[in-house]
Amino acid sequence: MHLQPTRHLPTLVAAGCILVPVRSAAAAITGKEEEMMIRPAVFGTENVLNAVNKTPSVKRVVLTASTVSVWSDPHERGRGHALTEADWNTSATPTSFPYFYAKTAAEQRAYAMQQEAKHRWQLCSINPGAIWGPPTGSRTDGESVGQMIDLLSGALWPWSPPLGVGVVDVRDVARAHCLAAVLPRASGRYLLNSEST
Repeated sequence: MHLQPTRHLPTLVAAGCILVPVRSAAAAITGKEEEMMIRPAVFGTENVLNAVNKTPSVKRVVLTASTVSVWSDPHERGRGHALTEADWNTSATPTSFPYFYAKTAAEQRAYAMQQEAKHRWQLCSINPGAIWGPPTGSRTDGESVGQMIDLLSGALWPWSPPLGVGVVDVRDVARAHCLAAVLPRASGRYLLNSEST
């Protein structure tokens, strides 16, 4: 895969635009994590934010991040540590939890670029857990829809490890993005998760 800056972004981040949403997407690809997951996540974030830096009217960026940029190993900070927005994933690597690593690297790069731009624009990152909820169309090949189908159909039986997963409704994630876009006091990182799983 060859990554290069797109010439179309400056027109997408058009004059007069004050808000830019950024989604650093990283897919689960086995065997080519660096090429197909990590570099595209970071490069995609850089590509959009470089366009933001060329557009003086942009005042706010809302980044779709993930709770996986906060943690990966539940024991990395010791028993009983309550994770907060101040925590960063320190244990994921390109070969161990590469998706977690890609999301962390992309979010950290966004905050570094905000500093490099001398905070000319505000950055707010929305860090949801596993996003589940009704799809907007009839496709069922998405990762979260597939997880729900497997769970509800019994396809995962008898696999039942002693673990939990942080789940958040896709509609709540959309609401959080909207609030982050319009509330002047919204800045920094926001964890989104269900109360208990």
